[in-house]
Amino acid sequence: VHSAILEAASPVFASMLTGGMKETVEQAICLPGKRKRDFEDVLGFLRPGSSRTMQINEKNVDYLLQWFDEYQMLDLKSECEELLLTL
Repeated sequence: VHSAILEAASPVFASMLTGGMKETVEQAICLPGKRKRDFEDVLGFLRPGSSRTMQINEKNVDYLLQWFDEYQMLDLKSECEELLLTL
């Protein structure tokens, strides 16, 4: 994954990749306790506009909300919250 995509989507990832932390030097992020499949789903939301390949739904909203909250992806977090209000 190109770091610029992560940096633009999340201030947490931006800090990790540009803030002089271990991840800055290694240009790699370790996400202990996170599933690779969930990360791949999150990446599907980071494509701009009509290129976005994922949709928030009843099956994924719970884990996506956790990711978007933890990594401060506020617009996507709001989408999750809006869906939950309709369930």
